[in-house]
Amino acid sequence: MQDKRLPVVVIHGIGYGTNQDRAGFSKELSIDVYEAARPVTRVGAFEAVKTPAGEAPGNGIWWGEALWETVNDHVDQVTEEVLKAVIPGPPADWFAKVLDLLGDVPLYLGPHGNAIRSLVKGVIGQFPGCIVVGHSLGSVIAADILREAQTADNFSSLPVSGLITLGSPLNLLGLRSPMAPAQPFPFRWYNLWYPTDPVTLGKALSPAMFPGVTNRKLSAGESFVVAHTSYWSSVVVANVVYQLSVKGGTP
Repeated sequence: MQDKRLPVVVIHGIGYGTNQDRAGFSKELSIDVYEAARPVTRVGAFEAVKTPAGEAPGNGIWWGEALWETVNDHVDQVTEEVLKAVIPGPPADWFAKVLDLLGDVPLYLGPHGNAIRSLVKGVIGQFPGCIVVGHSLGSVIAADILREAQTADNFSSLPVSGLITLGSPLNLLGLRSPMAPAQPFPFRWYNLWYPTDPVTLGKALSPAMFPGVTNRKLSAGESFVVAHTSYWSSVVVANVVYQLSVKGGTP
C-alpha cells in the first residue's frame, strides 16, 4: 500500500518579467523530488507530466506553482516605457529589469500586498491539505497568508499541512499581521538556509519571533553569489519536501 502524499504549492520570490516568464521556476526541485517519489504530477503552464501507466494519480505528488508576478506587470510596464523615453538603447532594458526585480519587495509591502496574497491564497486553496514552499519573498507571502488564516479561523477555510521556507528574509521583513503573543502554526514548519545567503543575513529564523520553526542550515559550500538561488538544486531541500509530503512525515 502506497503512502498518501500531500500536494505541494511553491511560491516564488522576486524576479522580473511576467507570469509566463516565471512559470517553471521550481522545475528543478520538482525533478529532484520526483527521484524520491514517483510520480510527481506537475500542475501549471510550464509542464504537464502524465501519470505513468499503472499508477493511480492519488499515489503521486501534485505540484503547483503560485505565480504572482502579473500583479506588478502594469507598474513594470510603465517603468519600462519611462526608461525607454529617457535612456537610449539597450541600457533602458537593463535598468527596467533591475527595477522590476528590486521593485517587488516595496510593491508587496505597499500597494500590491493584498492583491498578491489574494492570488496566492487562491492557488493554495486549490490544493487542500497542501505543503506550502516559499522561496525568498515568497516565504514572506506564505507566512503572511498562513498567519492570516490562523487568526481568522485556525485554517478551517484554508487547510494546510506544512510550511517550508527557503532563503527567507522574515527576520528582516517580519509579518504583516503578527499575533500577540506569537503562536506556532498547528503543523510542521521547516526553514532551510545557507549561511552564505545574503537575503537571510546568514542567520536562521528567530524562534522568538517565529515559534515552532525548525531551522536547518545547509552546507556552506555555496558561494555568496549563488547561494540564494541554489535551494532549487539542493538534494537536502528535495528530501525535506518529499518527506513532509508523505503523511506530513518528519524529514
